[in-house]
Amino acid sequence: WSIGILPHHGWPQWIDSMIAIASFGVLLAILVALVGYWGSRYFLSIRRKAYSDGMTGVLNKTEFIKVLRTETRLCARNHTRFALALLDIDDFKHVNDMYGHLEGDRALLTLVNRISQTVRSDDMVCRFGGDEFIILFKHMEPDAAPRMAANRVFNTIGTLPLAIGTKTVQIKTSMGVAIYGIDGTDPDTLLKRADALLYKAKEQGKNKLVFSR
Repeated sequence: WSIGILPHHGWPQWIDSMIAIASFGVLLAILVALVGYWGSRYFLSIRRKAYSDGMTGVLNKTEFIKVLRTETRLCARNHTRFALALLDIDDFKHVNDMYGHLEGDRALLTLVNRISQTVRSDDMVCRFGGDEFIILFKHMEPDAAPRMAANRVFNTIGTLPLAIGTKTVQIKTSMGVAIYGIDGTDPDTLLKRADALLYKAKEQGKNKLVFSR
């Protein structure tokens, strides 16, 4: 048997070797964990940028269309309904012109946060472009559900003033709401119908919520 060569501090050399190997293993495990952690964060960050709007954090248009297509297939299979609310902030250009685009962006972000807090957790909010947004209200049964859901958002926007710079501004919106099974059963038809109803709301003097019936 052998007790090994004693190093200068009095331990057998094989113990020093084991300590070195163990230390290396711990460092390697920490390194792997850190790479995994930051790698997953980077992946999630890239993925989030792919499906969300950069300023507001809600869904972007491309991702929303995918969600809408999936929802139409589910409704066709399960015989359920959803509502599609397309809304545009009335005269928001005046806000940008008067207070600047930075304050305008902050106002939009506040507005989106209010909308997101008003809808249910499984409803989908999307920035369709500029100051235009679209909301997918899922599981809209019974018949009164779409009107109730859209009214909640409409009233939230119209009754709560926004602080813009040093001023308090009352924001108004026009909204057109299309319903699956009533206004169409495919994404393109429903989007066109919601857009036509939004245009009708603008024609009626803005600050209106319009359904096909």
